[in-house]
Amino acid sequence: MLKRRFTETHSILAALLAALVVAPLTACGAEPTPPPQGSSASSTAQSVAVATADPYPMAQMANEHLSMDIHLPDAEKGYYRAMRFDWSGLVSRVRVGEHTFFGPRTAKHNPLSHDDIQGTAEEFGIDGTIGYDEAAVGETFVKIGVGELKKATDAKYSFGKNYELVKAGEWKVDHKPGTMVFDQVFEGPRGWGYDYSKTITLDDHRAGFTISRTLKNTGQKTIDTAHYGHNFIVVDDQPALGPQYRVEFGFEPQSKEFAKPGIPKIEGNALVLTQEMPRNKSMWGQLAGFDPQADYKLRVVNTTSNVAIEISGDGPVEKMVVWGMNPTICPEIFVPIKLEPGESKTWKTTYFFDVGTK
Repeated sequence: MLKRRFTETHSILAALLAALVVAPLTACGAEPTPPPQGSSASSTAQSVAVATADPYPMAQMANEHLSMDIHLPDAEKGYYRAMRFDWSGLVSRVRVGEHTFFGPRTAKHNPLSHDDIQGTAEEFGIDGTIGYDEAAVGETFVKIGVGELKKATDAKYSFGKNYELVKAGEWKVDHKPGTMVFDQVFEGPRGWGYDYSKTITLDDHRAGFTISRTLKNTGQKTIDTAHYGHNFIVVDDQPALGPQYRVEFGFEPQSKEFAKPGIPKIEGNALVLTQEMPRNKSMWGQLAGFDPQADYKLRVVNTTSNVAIEISGDGPVEKMVVWGMNPTICPEIFVPIKLEPGESKTWKTTYFFDVGTK
């Protein structure tokens, strides 16, 4: 009898554990999506929401070349719930062989802090967001990828301010083998509205993935904004940002301005760091010399780990910025977006992880 009860209990626990491993986690406004039919450890590509030691809703995508973690949007439990960055499809960790890319930036995470985020971290309208200038104090405006926020004062819009969230945008999340799709249809105040879709797709042939986005203006007013990925790059969890990193461009960059002159330096087609960044200090600089109408490609090389991340994407390009603060270095490419009612724009960013750089 005892043996039978032990067997039954063991079977129940095993079933519960299996359910935890593959059961999708619910995103904000999204119904749970079942895992791909027939997915297994031998599949060439998988995208499954999983239960992990991470306390926030997360999905994992993997194939024979890499595996990566993607934090999911959730207004109550999400990894990022502040008012600056797009809540959806945050690629927060990538593993290629023995190497890791992206990762935590702080010892203790605060999901409500505007800049406590990692990985690809995308934002619309860093300098000003739609509907803010026309809104009276106490009225609301729209932050694409977040929702409807309240204007508290007549002060200029600030990306670092955690405005009150009046209405979070709802997300529909679709999991498919090798692909994840995030959709948000949002109707805001005073005739503002949009349909935003983000698709993350694994590369079948090498260690990489693509983020493709489509934004459609479904409102009655012109959407005039810009989009960029912050790209919080850290390699193998190295704690210091210093001369082991260099950012290589497909053109000879010119420095328009740098907040920490003397540490970043232009050498040919690369930006290099001449010394380790002081703790709790940041560098910021805007670059010139690129063709604003052309597609772009850059490489962030880490000579200590002998690896590189290649980032490429669609033009036109509004501006290029490099920001850095221990332990991350961040190339930011700004894409201008201007949409009349009914118009849409599609643009993409591709990431390739080279673990054989010399």
